[in-house]
Amino acid sequence: MDAATLIESYATKSFPQYVIATYEYDMGTDSTAFISLSLPALYSAEPSYRESMRSQLTGKSYAIDLYNFNTSCDSTNFDIKVLSKGDESYVGTVYEVLTFLAINKFQTNAMERCIIVNEDAVMTNNLYLEIINHGSSVGNILIKLVYVTLQDR
Repeated sequence: MDAATLIESYATKSFPQYVIATYEYDMGTDSTAFISLSLPALYSAEPSYRESMRSQLTGKSYAIDLYNFNTSCDSTNFDIKVLSKGDESYVGTVYEVLTFLAINKFQTNAMERCIIVNEDAVMTNNLYLEIINHGSSVGNILIKLVYVTLQDR
């Protein structure tokens, strides 16, 4: 399984603190991919309101309340399935927590409550995506998450 590259991550100066993380993954001409997204967080011992923002957070989120899921790429028809367990065999089971079908180039989804807990046997700070392309070449896919950390380490 490949990992998407975490381009930037930061936390807002608000309560609750929203983490905004942007990822990139190059699918090239592949029609399917199963990738992981690491979920950064502020360490719980760090101050709640930061005086200086930084472009990479060093903590880890194991459970999140997802508020926004944005994605974009060159394909005019692709699907994304979000899993809480790191194995493709869990697609179509209770571990598939979100599904976005027939996305045309970009998708923005705002949610009221979408609590996701990593359910790997040994907890990791990852979400997993199955991406299926039905259209033209995907190339680079960008993913942006906005969430509140519910459990960190």
